Amino acid sequence: MEKITFWDTKDKEYLKNMFVGPEGYAHPSRIFVINDIPAHQSLLDLGCGSAATLEAIYQFNKEIRYSGVDFTEKFIEISEIAYPNNAFYKFDIAKTPFPNNSFDNVLVRHVLEHNKEYYKIIEEAVRIARNKVYLVLFRYDEKGPDI
Repeated sequence: MEKITFWDTKDKEYLKNMFVGPEGYAHPSRIFVINDIPAHQSLLDLGCGSAATLEAIYQFNKEIRYSGVDFTEKFIEISEIAYPNNAFYKFDIAKTPFPNNSFDNVLVRHVLEHNKEYYKIIEEAVRIARNKVYLVLFRYDEKGPDI
């Protein structure tokens, strides 16, 4: 039996824009990653959700070869419809079938803090990255998350 995630229980319209904050797609963590990656390199987004990072790449006219992986079927469906020219995969992000050094860069954005075995995701990202791994985390304090 296939595992149902929290996100699988949500409506697709809700999910489509749920990762877009008040600054739109131009979240500082997205801008940093987009500006740091040289043009024409590949980026695998582990835990891509609705591919909001890809939308930011398009908005900033950066030529990055983007692919996304997520465990939630609805996110993959939303992403494939919105971005039919990009590759999206439904895999466990801690254990992908990609060979070592498959992508120039790997992004793990706002995913680790939701996984008890976060170290397996980091190990997988390092295994499949040729150049860099970008880890972006929530920071929690008494006021709540700083996103």
